[in-house]
Amino acid sequence: MRAKVILAVIILFSNCTDNIKERTEGVHNTIIDPNKTSEMALLMRDMFVQLESIKINLESGEDISSAQFDFANIHEQTPTDESFINENFKAMSMSYSATVALFNEQRSKENFMSIVNNCMSCHQNLCPGPIERIEKLIIE
Repeated sequence: MRAKVILAVIILFSNCTDNIKERTEGVHNTIIDPNKTSEMALLMRDMFVQLESIKINLESGEDISSAQFDFANIHEQTPTDESFINENFKAMSMSYSATVALFNEQRSKENFMSIVNNCMSCHQNLCPGPIERIEKLIIE
């Protein structure tokens, strides 16, 4: 009887492992989102890609004089979790928009880093999940 139970457990776990392997094969650098992707999440992912491109340009000494960000107001996007939307979040979003506008007027490493620091501040207070990814935007 005990041997049958052990055999059943082994079969069960081997099936689970195979299912996980099937679902994850070929998946690299893909963001796993257990929830439906919200407008806010999509906007922030797009912002990251654009910021990462400017970081690369700044680090390699390339001209960024034509760089221009045009991000929607974060607080006007539908969030993954409605509890994120509060007065503090709205104030941080408005500050972020002002920082982006300053970068668009005066493109520099310092103003770029102000944008990144703005992202870090907001995420430290409200949603720490992406902090590790945002840290990749820091220019030493």
